[in-house]
Amino acid sequence: MRAREFLMKDAYSFHLNDESLQEIYEQMYATYSKIFTRLGLKFRAVIADSGNIGGDKSHEFHVLAESGEDQIVFSKNGDYVASLERAKADLGEDANALESARGIEVGHIFQLGTKYSSSMKTNCLDEHGKSVTLTMGCYGIGVSRIVAAAIEQSHDEKGIIWPTSIAPFQRSEEHTSELQSLVNLVCRLLLEKKKK
Repeated sequence: MRAREFLMKDAYSFHLNDESLQEIYEQMYATYSKIFTRLGLKFRAVIADSGNIGGDKSHEFHVLAESGEDQIVFSKNGDYVASLERAKADLGEDANALESARGIEVGHIFQLGTKYSSSMKTNCLDEHGKSVTLTMGCYGIGVSRIVAAAIEQSHDEKGIIWPTSIAPFQRSEEHTSELQSLVNLVCRLLLEKKKK
């Protein structure tokens, strides 16, 4: 699923305090969830390891597909959903008792804290005139990966079964039969004109 080139949307947020970062993080989490729901995709938002990017908290958004490169695990009631790596760190051997599925990562959001803003000296005056280092959030969504993941999630031996919301066109048998009638009429008229 990893292509050499892909289209990605990145966004960053800067905050005076952790409470503001948490508020925007929750809004972005909800927004990404709405996007994937409206696209008609079966997905899970999972607690993830922030990896090299760093930060205190992150969530990956995975489209569920057997061909997915990542294994995600979750409790039966859905209260806990995480990447397998994160679950092993959080739960140890108990992570093996969770249910699992394969996923294709299509989005990732991070609470970066001050990791980057400190090194960039991104300071601002707060409401009391005191200089504070801004906290950061980072939000990425793989626009072109969504299309590939939708195909991986929904296809059969005849080809792609597009979710209605992203299908390039809608097929209607009524319209097809009306169009065929119109084509037949035009052909008859052309043949009659040719005979004259």
